[in-house]
Amino acid sequence: MTHLLAKQIQLEYKSDIAKEKFELINKYLDLLKKYPGEPIVVIDLFGNIIQKNQKARNMINNNNVIEEEIIHSEDIVSKNSLQVIGKCCILRKRERNNFINNNILASVYGEFISLNTDLVKMMERIKKIAATNVSVLINGESGTGKELVAKYIHGQSDKKEGLFVAVNCAQITSDLYASTFFCYEKGAFTGADSRGRKGFFELAHGGILFLDEIGNMPLIIQAALLRVIETKSFTRLGSEKVIDADFRIIAATNRQLDQEVKADRFREDLYYRLKVVSFSLPPLRKRPEDLEYLIRHFTETYCLIHGFNYPSFDTQVMEVFLKYSWPGNVRELKNVIELMVIYGEGNMIPSNIPEELMKMHEDNNLLKTDDNCLITALKQEELNKVVLALQKHEKKYLAAKELGLSRSTLYRRLKKINKTTLFTD
Repeated sequence: MTHLLAKQIQLEYKSDIAKEKFELINKYLDLLKKYPGEPIVVIDLFGNIIQKNQKARNMINNNNVIEEEIIHSEDIVSKNSLQVIGKCCILRKRERNNFINNNILASVYGEFISLNTDLVKMMERIKKIAATNVSVLINGESGTGKELVAKYIHGQSDKKEGLFVAVNCAQITSDLYASTFFCYEKGAFTGADSRGRKGFFELAHGGILFLDEIGNMPLIIQAALLRVIETKSFTRLGSEKVIDADFRIIAATNRQLDQEVKADRFREDLYYRLKVVSFSLPPLRKRPEDLEYLIRHFTETYCLIHGFNYPSFDTQVMEVFLKYSWPGNVRELKNVIELMVIYGEGNMIPSNIPEELMKMHEDNNLLKTDDNCLITALKQEELNKVVLALQKHEKKYLAAKELGLSRSTLYRRLKKINKTTLFTD
């Protein structure tokens, strides 16, 4: 009876999907009449392309990714449930200029883009793994794109019809774990939602559970998670009913979990359960061939998003960007570029470079400059200001305050021009 019931539920679920797809196709036929001659694409709630006309087909790449500009979109609502089941998009070919070298073809995996040969080889292996149901562990510094890779796996897997449920394990305390992961029945505890609530395990059923920053998960939570992975089932709080947990796990961390295991901060059995396949994403500073391409790609992207003309890019900005180490990786790069695009209304100019980034660039230049070339490297006017401030103030920290420099930066400059012995602390 259990198997029959499960099969019936599965059939009903597939039937619902088929009905939604049928409605989307019917809507597509209506849209062809409404927007004659326009490139039209209809997608479902998961971003899968359901239907497209010939004009749109010529504008979509081999990975079935929309890279052209979406000039109009509208929700498609089901006639039966009155819920949004998809979206209609009208495309327009981007009028590209030479801002990005169109002769350079980056490899695109969903939202993940790279020119790096080793990284492209890795993504090709990930593409093969995506078609299986094995657990995947992704290592990498914060901001390297671990979640983008996980989403790509979801989109290429047989669970793409299910939800992609992302959980930041660093934000889930031991007290919240039971209610957020296992969910609960109504009235299960004081303060519980009167209607009950679905947890992450139930939401991810039939899809993918992405556990980000899993290295930060407390040991007591690790034990409970391992139990669910092994039994493929769980019980809601306040209920005795066992619920199947058919989901695929993708975990990500910026920590070395093998070292965490040795330090007894991570369960060894859970580590090997998660690490059926593992990949390490290199930081942006180790992908020099990607940096300039991504700088130009994100600049053009944010100009389009915010409605500015195609960008102009000051050479000094590019110089600073290429020499900066980007400790926050691609996430930091995107944030900096978007702010600069907004401030400069599409023009990337030096005055809009974030102060922290600019100071680090200046300090690095000073540290790398030869003693004999230091005076040349520093503008004479700036050097005069330093000397005048030091003559004016007996204490170096007061001189640094007047110059708007940190004390350590001033000390490094003094050391280079051999003046540290002239003034007291």
